[in-house]
Amino acid sequence: VWDGADVINALWYAAEGNYDMAVVSAICALPFVGNIVGGSAGMAMKMIGHGLTFAMATEGTIEAVGRAVDAYENGTLSWWNALDVGINVLGMGLAGRAAYSSGKQLASRVASSNAGQRISNNIRSFMADNRGYVDLDAFRTRYKQSSENLNWDAVVSKRTGETRVEHVKLHETNNLSKSSHGVFYGNSQSTINRAWQNRANGHMITVGNTDIYIIPYENAGYAGGFGGQGNNLNCVTIVTQRGTNNIITGFPGNGYSYTIDGLIGGY
Repeated sequence: VWDGADVINALWYAAEGNYDMAVVSAICALPFVGNIVGGSAGMAMKMIGHGLTFAMATEGTIEAVGRAVDAYENGTLSWWNALDVGINVLGMGLAGRAAYSSGKQLASRVASSNAGQRISNNIRSFMADNRGYVDLDAFRTRYKQSSENLNWDAVVSKRTGETRVEHVKLHETNNLSKSSHGVFYGNSQSTINRAWQNRANGHMITVGNTDIYIIPYENAGYAGGFGGQGNNLNCVTIVTQRGTNNIITGFPGNGYSYTIDGLIGGY
């Protein structure tokens, strides 16, 4: 259908000599503009045109009111000033309504598209629990967990005062006094930190007061100790105090867990 706002504004801009905006309004008034451009792009074009028309109509209304005030003060106020203000106000109202309608149609089209549906479904599945409301606490917890780095200073050995950095460095060299000992190929702390950032792709189990993360990490190290065969280990195991990012230990392995005693913090 023809858009009355754009028709009126096109005529009015032409009468005022504002031919650029007259052309924009006339183009937006064409009922087939959306079909020529196609789909959402056509709707976006009409929405932008309506927005420009509304902005110019608002400016025209302000100027018309100003002219009417000047005419009143000069004693020359006439029916022409009333018509001037009235047409500009009408054009502004129609243009604003058309801009709102175009924007609403564009939003509806985008939301119903395949991409829009995927985005909507992803947001719903991430933000809403199975009771149908947004679980902001869960969102904040996930964000906090995903953005935290490991805390290497919270846990220290009660017996020796050994720090966690010192402890994991023991996994940089083979220990033949142990039957099984994972040995990092590179720097232990750097490898553990990188693995921690990828923990969402692994899995976590809680044992007592510890959380054990088993995280895929290709060529993390090799199987050492007197029973080790020197084969590649493609996981990094990270043990933290339960519910925290306080690291207790980390080593290359294949997902085995064990009990740790003698550490400050109840271990």
